Amino acid sequence: MQPVQSKRIFQEHGVRYTDRRHAVYAGLCNTTSHPTAEELKYLVSDAGCDISTATIYNTLDLFCRQGLVRRLLMPSGGDRYDADLNEHLHLRLED
Repeated sequence: MQPVQSKRIFQEHGVRYTDRRHAVYAGLCNTTSHPTAEELKYLVSDAGCDISTATIYNTLDLFCRQGLVRRLLMPSGGDRYDADLNEHLHLRLED
């Protein structure tokens, strides 16, 4: 995802654009694994963006509030995040 795409999407959702927010959103959009915040931190870091864990959590909270991403609550903690807002199933195995 290019920054110009993120800027447009962020503007539509009332989110101010920053390079770190773009990196988090692009990281989520470029995976289908529904990462945890910790996993997303590694994805973003591997892409060359130095970002703190607190920034990841704060950015994900903002994105959830503004309707950019979906939080998938996990009973055992370690919530997962999904940037694909189209209707689709999420299956979770208890084991």
